[in-house]
Amino acid sequence: MTDVTNLECIGIPKDLWEESCKTHQVKIVETLKRGRGLVSNVNITKGDIVFSEYCLVSVQEAFNNSRVLGCGNCHRFVKSLGAQADLLTRTVNRTSCLDSSSSFSSLSSSYSEENISELIPCSQRCGAVYCSLECRSGAWVGGHRVLCVGLVSQAEAERGHPLVALKQLAGREGGEPLHLALALLAHLHTQPPGAPRVEFVGAP
Repeated sequence: MTDVTNLECIGIPKDLWEESCKTHQVKIVETLKRGRGLVSNVNITKGDIVFSEYCLVSVQEAFNNSRVLGCGNCHRFVKSLGAQADLLTRTVNRTSCLDSSSSFSSLSSSYSEENISELIPCSQRCGAVYCSLECRSGAWVGGHRVLCVGLVSQAEAERGHPLVALKQLAGREGGEPLHLALALLAHLHTQPPGAPRVEFVGAP
Protein backbone atom coordinates (compact mmCIF):
# COMPACT_ATOMS: atom_id res chain seq x y z
CA MET A 1 0.00 0.00 0.00
CA THR A 2 1.44 3.39 -0.98
CA ASP A 3 0.30 6.95 -0.43
CA VAL A 4 -0.89 8.75 -3.54
CA THR A 5 1.00 11.99 -4.06
CA ASN A 6 -0.22 12.98 -7.52
CA LEU A 7 -3.95 13.77 -7.21
CA GLU A 8 -4.32 15.67 -10.47
CA CYS A 9 -5.24 12.38 -12.15
CA ILE A 10 -8.68 12.50 -10.50
CA GLY A 11 -9.31 16.12 -11.52
CA ILE A 12 -9.19 17.69 -8.04
CA PRO A 13 -6.51 20.18 -6.93
CA LYS A 14 -3.92 18.55 -4.69
CA ASP A 15 -4.00 21.27 -2.03
CA LEU A 16 -7.79 20.88 -1.67
CA TRP A 17 -7.54 17.13 -1.10
CA GLU A 18 -4.59 17.46 1.27
CA GLU A 19 -6.44 19.98 3.43
CA SER A 20 -9.60 17.85 3.40
CA CYS A 21 -7.63 14.74 4.39
CA LYS A 22 -6.07 16.55 7.34
CA THR A 23 -9.45 17.85 8.50
CA HIS A 24 -11.16 14.46 8.25
CA GLN A 25 -8.19 12.35 9.42
CA VAL A 26 -8.00 10.19 6.31
CA LYS A 27 -5.44 9.61 3.60
CA ILE A 28 -5.65 8.55 -0.03
CA VAL A 29 -3.81 5.33 -0.74
CA GLU A 30 -3.19 3.02 -3.67
CA THR A 31 -3.40 -0.76 -3.13
CA LEU A 32 -2.55 -3.56 -5.51
CA LYS A 33 -5.83 -5.44 -5.00
CA ARG A 34 -8.37 -2.64 -4.55
CA GLY A 35 -6.87 0.35 -6.33
CA ARG A 36 -7.16 3.91 -5.03
CA GLY A 37 -9.20 4.65 -1.92
CA LEU A 38 -9.52 6.44 1.41
CA VAL A 39 -8.04 4.97 4.59
CA SER A 40 -8.67 6.30 8.09
CA ASN A 41 -5.78 7.57 10.15
CA VAL A 42 -7.69 6.88 13.39
CA ASN A 43 -9.40 3.84 14.86
CA ILE A 44 -13.09 3.50 13.94
CA THR A 45 -15.39 1.96 16.52
CA LYS A 46 -18.81 0.40 16.04
CA GLY A 47 -21.48 3.08 15.71
CA ASP A 48 -19.15 5.80 14.43
CA ILE A 49 -20.38 7.73 11.37
CA VAL A 50 -17.60 7.49 8.81
CA PHE A 51 -19.34 9.06 5.81
CA SER A 52 -22.41 11.17 5.14
CA GLU A 53 -23.47 13.23 2.17
CA TYR A 54 -26.11 15.79 1.37
CA CYS A 55 -28.67 14.88 -1.28
CA LEU A 56 -28.74 17.80 -3.68
CA VAL A 57 -32.01 16.86 -5.40
CA SER A 58 -34.21 13.77 -5.68
CA VAL A 59 -37.49 12.89 -7.37
CA GLN A 60 -40.06 10.14 -6.98
CA GLU A 61 -40.31 7.71 -9.89
CA ALA A 62 -43.41 8.41 -12.03
CA PHE A 63 -44.80 4.86 -11.74
CA ASN A 64 -44.25 4.90 -7.98
CA ASN A 65 -45.75 8.39 -7.67
CA SER A 66 -49.09 7.20 -9.04
CA ARG A 67 -49.28 4.37 -6.49
CA VAL A 68 -47.56 5.72 -3.37
CA LEU A 69 -48.13 8.93 -1.46
CA GLY A 70 -44.65 10.20 -0.68
CA CYS A 71 -43.36 13.48 0.72
CA GLY A 72 -42.19 15.72 -2.10
CA ASN A 73 -39.11 16.65 -0.10
CA CYS A 74 -37.85 13.64 1.90
CA HIS A 75 -40.01 10.94 0.18
CA ARG A 76 -41.33 9.61 3.50
CA PHE A 77 -44.73 7.87 3.34
CA VAL A 78 -47.59 10.24 4.15
CA LYS A 79 -51.11 9.67 5.47
CA SER A 80 -52.07 6.18 6.71
CA LEU A 81 -51.34 2.58 5.73
CA GLY A 82 -55.00 2.25 4.76
CA ALA A 83 -54.74 5.15 2.33
CA GLN A 84 -51.50 3.74 0.93
CA ALA A 85 -53.14 0.31 0.46
CA ASP A 86 -56.11 1.82 -1.39
CA LEU A 87 -53.85 3.80 -3.70
CA LEU A 88 -51.51 0.87 -4.33
CA THR A 89 -54.39 -1.47 -5.26
CA ARG A 90 -56.03 1.24 -7.39
CA THR A 91 -59.15 1.21 -5.20
CA VAL A 92 -58.92 5.01 -5.26
CA ASN A 93 -56.98 7.41 -7.42
CA ARG A 94 -54.41 9.86 -6.14
CA THR A 95 -56.83 12.81 -6.11
CA SER A 96 -59.36 10.90 -4.00
CA CYS A 97 -56.62 9.70 -1.67
CA LEU A 98 -55.58 13.28 -1.01
CA ASP A 99 -59.09 14.12 0.13
CA SER A 100 -59.05 14.05 3.93
CA SER A 101 -62.73 13.07 4.00
CA SER A 102 -62.34 10.04 1.71
CA SER A 103 -63.46 6.73 3.20
CA PHE A 104 -61.41 3.55 3.32
CA SER A 105 -62.19 0.41 1.36
CA SER A 106 -62.75 -3.01 2.88
CA LEU A 107 -59.17 -3.89 1.96
CA SER A 108 -57.66 -0.99 3.84
CA SER A 109 -59.86 -1.60 6.90
CA SER A 110 -57.45 -4.32 7.95
CA TYR A 111 -54.71 -1.71 8.23
CA SER A 112 -54.32 0.95 10.89
CA GLU A 113 -55.93 4.27 10.01
CA GLU A 114 -53.40 6.02 12.21
CA ASN A 115 -51.33 8.40 10.13
CA ILE A 116 -47.79 7.39 9.24
CA SER A 117 -47.16 11.11 8.99
CA GLU A 118 -49.16 14.21 8.29
CA LEU A 119 -50.36 15.02 4.78
CA ILE A 120 -49.47 18.63 4.10
CA PRO A 121 -50.46 19.82 0.60
CA CYS A 122 -48.51 22.40 -1.34
CA SER A 123 -49.76 25.84 -0.32
CA GLN A 124 -50.57 26.52 -3.99
CA ARG A 125 -52.55 23.24 -4.31
CA CYS A 126 -50.49 21.95 -7.23
CA GLY A 127 -50.81 18.32 -6.10
CA ALA A 128 -47.48 17.99 -4.31
CA VAL A 129 -47.72 16.70 -0.74
CA TYR A 130 -45.37 16.75 2.22
CA CYS A 131 -45.01 15.00 5.57
CA SER A 132 -44.50 18.20 7.56
CA LEU A 133 -44.54 21.96 7.32
CA GLU A 134 -40.75 21.88 7.54
CA CYS A 135 -40.50 19.66 4.47
CA ARG A 136 -42.97 21.83 2.57
CA SER A 137 -40.96 24.93 3.42
CA GLY A 138 -37.69 23.22 2.55
CA ALA A 139 -39.00 22.10 -0.83
CA TRP A 140 -40.35 25.57 -1.62
CA VAL A 141 -37.07 27.29 -0.79
CA GLY A 142 -35.09 24.53 -2.50
CA GLY A 143 -36.71 24.99 -5.91
CA HIS A 144 -40.37 23.94 -5.86
CA ARG A 145 -41.39 27.59 -6.11
CA VAL A 146 -39.85 27.66 -9.59
CA LEU A 147 -41.66 24.55 -10.84
CA CYS A 148 -44.98 24.80 -8.96
CA VAL A 149 -47.87 24.71 -11.43
CA GLY A 150 -50.25 25.88 -8.72
CA LEU A 151 -49.12 29.41 -9.57
CA VAL A 152 -50.44 28.97 -13.12
CA SER A 153 -54.06 30.02 -13.63
CA GLN A 154 -56.61 27.53 -14.91
CA ALA A 155 -57.04 29.57 -18.08
CA GLU A 156 -53.29 29.55 -18.74
CA ALA A 157 -53.11 25.82 -18.08
CA GLU A 158 -55.92 25.15 -20.56
CA ARG A 159 -54.07 27.20 -23.18
CA GLY A 160 -51.04 24.94 -22.78
CA HIS A 161 -48.84 26.92 -20.41
CA PRO A 162 -45.19 25.82 -21.04
CA LEU A 163 -44.55 24.94 -17.39
CA VAL A 164 -47.65 22.74 -17.23
CA ALA A 165 -46.69 20.98 -20.47
CA LEU A 166 -43.13 20.47 -19.21
CA LYS A 167 -44.27 19.03 -15.88
CA GLN A 168 -46.71 16.70 -17.65
CA LEU A 169 -43.91 15.42 -19.88
CA ALA A 170 -41.55 14.95 -16.93
CA GLY A 171 -44.30 13.21 -14.94
CA ARG A 172 -44.79 10.42 -17.47
CA GLU A 173 -43.19 7.03 -16.95
CA GLY A 174 -39.66 7.29 -18.30
CA GLY A 175 -39.58 11.04 -17.73
CA GLU A 176 -37.51 10.81 -14.54
CA PRO A 177 -34.25 12.11 -16.14
CA LEU A 178 -36.09 15.26 -17.29
CA HIS A 179 -37.79 15.58 -13.89
CA LEU A 180 -34.45 15.27 -12.12
CA ALA A 181 -32.80 17.79 -14.46
CA LEU A 182 -35.63 20.28 -13.82
CA ALA A 183 -35.30 19.79 -10.06
CA LEU A 184 -31.54 20.39 -10.25
CA LEU A 185 -31.90 23.54 -12.36
CA ALA A 186 -34.62 24.89 -10.07
CA HIS A 187 -32.47 24.17 -7.02
CA LEU A 188 -29.44 25.94 -8.47
CA HIS A 189 -31.58 28.86 -9.64
CA THR A 190 -32.96 29.47 -6.14
CA GLN A 191 -29.64 29.44 -4.29
CA PRO A 192 -28.95 32.80 -2.63
CA PRO A 193 -25.93 34.91 -3.66
CA GLY A 194 -22.81 33.69 -1.91
CA ALA A 195 -24.11 30.13 -1.43
CA PRO A 196 -21.50 27.38 -1.95
CA ARG A 197 -21.22 26.50 -5.63
CA VAL A 198 -21.79 23.01 -6.89
CA GLU A 199 -18.58 21.93 -8.61
CA PHE A 200 -18.58 19.19 -11.24
CA VAL A 201 -15.22 17.42 -11.44
CA GLY A 202 -13.88 17.50 -14.97
CA ALA A 203 -16.37 20.12 -16.16
CA PRO A 204 -14.91 23.08 -18.10
